[in-house]
Amino acid sequence: MSTTVMGSSMPSYVQISCVALLAYILSTIVYRLYLHPLHNFPGPKLAAISTLYELYFQYVRDRDFTFEVERMHQKYGPVVRINPREIHIADPDFYEQIYARGPNKRNKDRKFVPIFAAPHAIIAAVDHDLHKTRARVMRSYFSQQSIRKREPAITSCIEKLLKRFEDARETGECITLNNAFNAMTGDIITSYAYGRDLRFLDDPEFKLKWKDAVSGALQAGVFFRFFPLLDVFKIMPEWLVIALNPGVAEILYIKDLIREQVRERLATKTKEVEATIFDALIDPSVPPEYKTLDRLTDEGHIFLIGGSETTANTLTTITFHLLSNPPIWARFREELQNAMPVGDKILPWSELEQLPFLHGVIKEGLRLAMGVSSRLPRVAPNENLQCGDWIIPAGTPMSTMTYMVHMNPSIFPNPEKFDPERWITASKRGQNLERYLVSFTRGTRECIGFRLAYSELYLTTATLFRKLDMELYETTDKDCRFSRDCFFPGPKRGSKGVRVIIK
Repeated sequence: MSTTVMGSSMPSYVQISCVALLAYILSTIVYRLYLHPLHNFPGPKLAAISTLYELYFQYVRDRDFTFEVERMHQKYGPVVRINPREIHIADPDFYEQIYARGPNKRNKDRKFVPIFAAPHAIIAAVDHDLHKTRARVMRSYFSQQSIRKREPAITSCIEKLLKRFEDARETGECITLNNAFNAMTGDIITSYAYGRDLRFLDDPEFKLKWKDAVSGALQAGVFFRFFPLLDVFKIMPEWLVIALNPGVAEILYIKDLIREQVRERLATKTKEVEATIFDALIDPSVPPEYKTLDRLTDEGHIFLIGGSETTANTLTTITFHLLSNPPIWARFREELQNAMPVGDKILPWSELEQLPFLHGVIKEGLRLAMGVSSRLPRVAPNENLQCGDWIIPAGTPMSTMTYMVHMNPSIFPNPEKFDPERWITASKRGQNLERYLVSFTRGTRECIGFRLAYSELYLTTATLFRKLDMELYETTDKDCRFSRDCFFPGPKRGSKGVRVIIK
């Protein structure tokens, strides 16, 4: 009899569960559309209901959400609700309200930081005050004075890359610039951070496997932002994760190298001859809970990813546009030859910054390369912000994608064009065009290494174009143009990258 009762009662449990689930879904839809604090903000109703709207554009439409947000703004105006809890703003003059300086507190979005898979690093610090405390000890190591002291080490890596290019000239080998520049910037940042580089430039393929693996890991992180409960990789044993995703092995290999460097430095009581960022991280003034092996390893890995990919992408963008625009290249060559008549003698960074056309080339490269293509939400925890007629409630994640600023035709006419002259003209007019160059974001969470990136950009561009003659190889604008948001800007699917032959 009990079997009959149980058998007859089972369908009712299923029915009750289905009804409860349906009621939950309907009530959530009603709340998000009509009762949520953001319910009055314009935007697609489907986006207001669920993050599945964004997921569709990211994965079905192949990383197309940035361009969908652009279409939203064209339809709904400068302030748009892009998902149930987040606002996107396309007003460049409001940028510094989102990414604020000074006493204005801006937290990170707690649901966004897990994509970095480095919970102990400063990049994952959600709270404004925590980030400020942890960043303070590192800032002096990224000052202009500190970087200039380490300029010979930076130049050494550039010369090592130059040697690889010269070898390719002898063999006729085609060089993929994306990979070559990524290897160079990787060696520079690890040497600068830990006193010893990881020798990416010694690898015949410029550590391409690591670069590809990081790209895949970031995409997985973005996916699991939508479905955090599905992130089973966090609880899987390492061997099983590698079996399911072989690229992870390369990430773990590099992370183990960093961990070993960290372990050695923790065991050494004396500082390096030249102080490194690591010396700042283990300074006696730093609380013991911030000097764990896991935290320092995470910091090292994030330094490597953040300090290599963005700068390498900018160098690739600069090289492509110079080589594909002969009149611009001719004018640039003339400036370099006049400033450095002896080709083997490259000016220091402080003097290269004074060359007007080189300055315009670097700024235009940063504008088109963008830095990070994905949005980086911020939260004003204690204040409502007014943007036009809209009041953004405290605690609301909000962002402005770099793409929306750098490609704004009212600020940068003909924004798709690589035009170094626009920066020279703006300077002559007294126009502060650099206010709208946000490759490193702004505010208290501005990229801490932006001066190091500038030194690499000036020194590498001047060195390569003064000492080498290159030409593009089977490369078009589609191999360099931002077409897919892969966290970092990505070209069309199937692109082989920007490739050159050394003449």
